[in-house]
Amino acid sequence: MNEINLQQIKAAVANHAEGKKLLADGWSFKAHEYTDVNDNLVFVRVRLDPPLGSKEQKWIRSLSFDGQKWHFKEPKFNATGKPLYRLPNITSNPDATIWITEGEACADALMALGLVATTSGSCGSAETADWNPVAGRRVIIWRDNDDPGLGYAQKVTQRLLSIGRSVQWVNIAKLGLEEKDDCINWLKNNPLAKKSDIESLPFIDPEISQALQRQDIDAPAYVLEEAILQLSKLSEIKYEQIRIAEAKRMNLRVVFLDNLVKRAREQSANATKSDELTCGIEPWPEAVCGREIAESIKDFIKRHIVLSDYQATVLTLWIFGSYCFDAFNVFPKLLITSPEKRCGKSMMMSVLNYFCDRSVLASSITPAGIFRIVDLWRPTLLIDEADTFLKGYEELRGIINSGHRRDTAYIIRVEGDGNNRMPRQFSTWSPMAIAMIKNPPDTILDRSVIIKLRRKMPSEKIERLGTDVFENVKTTRQKLKRWAIDNISTLKNTVPEIPKSGNDRAIDNWGPLFAIARLLDSKWLQCIRDAFLSLNEIENEECLTSMLLEDIKSIFQETGVDKIHSGFLVSKLIRLEDRPWCEYRNGDSMRTSDLSQLLKPFGIKAKQIWSGHQNRNGYEVVTFKDVFARYIPSVPNQNSRSLGVNADGCCSDILNSREISNLEFQDPTGANIGVGSRALEFATGGKEDDN
Repeated sequence: MNEINLQQIKAAVANHAEGKKLLADGWSFKAHEYTDVNDNLVFVRVRLDPPLGSKEQKWIRSLSFDGQKWHFKEPKFNATGKPLYRLPNITSNPDATIWITEGEACADALMALGLVATTSGSCGSAETADWNPVAGRRVIIWRDNDDPGLGYAQKVTQRLLSIGRSVQWVNIAKLGLEEKDDCINWLKNNPLAKKSDIESLPFIDPEISQALQRQDIDAPAYVLEEAILQLSKLSEIKYEQIRIAEAKRMNLRVVFLDNLVKRAREQSANATKSDELTCGIEPWPEAVCGREIAESIKDFIKRHIVLSDYQATVLTLWIFGSYCFDAFNVFPKLLITSPEKRCGKSMMMSVLNYFCDRSVLASSITPAGIFRIVDLWRPTLLIDEADTFLKGYEELRGIINSGHRRDTAYIIRVEGDGNNRMPRQFSTWSPMAIAMIKNPPDTILDRSVIIKLRRKMPSEKIERLGTDVFENVKTTRQKLKRWAIDNISTLKNTVPEIPKSGNDRAIDNWGPLFAIARLLDSKWLQCIRDAFLSLNEIENEECLTSMLLEDIKSIFQETGVDKIHSGFLVSKLIRLEDRPWCEYRNGDSMRTSDLSQLLKPFGIKAKQIWSGHQNRNGYEVVTFKDVFARYIPSVPNQNSRSLGVNADGCCSDILNSREISNLEFQDPTGANIGVGSRALEFATGGKEDDN
């Protein structure tokens, strides 16, 4: 609020008979602006607080400005209702959790710690506010510890649930608050509290509280909530022994109590997951054997997912790496792909979610969601269903790519309101697994180790995952944490010996896995070596640009020419077996324009080439010389099939330059097209356009 408005508002309060008296008696003055989404003033709520020690109630009034003077009333709002407090901050942080309090002072206190907080005002304002700006957001309500606070929380929850929002409450029964205390009192009792401390507070499902309220029970809701939580911590046997007596004591039906306890247990499991995310898992108290841990994880993976032994080895070592990725300068993405649905991608993501350090699983995520969650928690980020939103999302792809190398894993964004906007650096350095149908862009492929899944055959048997796997494998996660702590210094100084490859990026990607395997034992080192030689060959084959360059080089070598027309080059490409060029355009064959687009990033452009009395677009081999040297391994290409063209336009054996010099191709229209001694054109093959 600017100083001019503040002085005008204070003057208006001083001209109010009651307000003038209170100010004269030493009451403190505060004014809270409510604006629209564009930060234009809508109205102001003024609050006067009595001097310390006084038992008088605070004085709160709303003021609006008609362009000439201030009036002690709210303006007329549209049908959606009045705006929420700090509305621009909500809309400018689309991925943030929204904290709702009763009153502006509490919201300001949470905002000061870096949270996005709001309120509709007093305890009676919930039904008149426009709650639509929190659509699709996680919402946490921190209510005051009294009956009006409970009523406000219930009304806000009812409004949000009616429009499909997800709501949690801070479990104030566990905060040690006095009657009528709010979040400001808690902060006074915990003066060193930070944002992360607030986010780690215990939460409760409001449906439990509201369900208890509907039972018309005399005891306060928060007392019964605590009783339900205590029952949820009992063993199944112990709870069975006392459930009937407890239901009778609470005046609840036994089935109703069972449902509440079940819900509380589910919430507790989620809380355990949340605790690990924010604080990390407690390491195992004793030294552990890494080889034994690795064998148990690999066995678990192979019992639940259909995949090769090579792939299970990679997955196991990548899971290890999620606990010690800071030991490396490069840590690869884990790319899980399949040619179609129902191949086990989501199952694999669930397994990674059980074993990886601080795992977070999401089936959709925004660019801001990635860099904020990584900067806050440095989790193992598991992105499922990426094929539904990754394609064409350049900003998202750039942020994913940035996290490949530790020294470049940063992005910068501008944050703040109004004149307080400042640049801020966010880290993107964190393990990341991506699951999708087919392949992502080449830049992500190039930064990944790839697991390609296939659909399970009827004869292949796997076990189903249970409902409590996360808790059951907690010991394994603790041992992984201990192994990482004990070995991270050694890993930092380990220089793995990786088989030679023409792809330097692949060597970087596999380096962490080789380093971890070396510390396990010689058997695991041999396993990852075999996996590298097998799976890395597949990765190289699936890189379209590298594949294209290899095929073009082979065609130049086979034909023995130094110039070639675009149409003829495309016709040769689409006749290669086990290559994608004949189906490059969603089942249709490649065109010359597609070839031009693929070569464009390398700075190679088609030019006019004169041959056979015709001037057409084509390429000279000299323009490929530098690109061939940089991007094609020295190992001969074993996948391209040598094709020539005979005088009838059919496939034949390799043609040398002498044979080509006197060759003519038959155009479908009947005209013979001559071919120059060191240049080629092809009228019958491929689909040529203006490129």
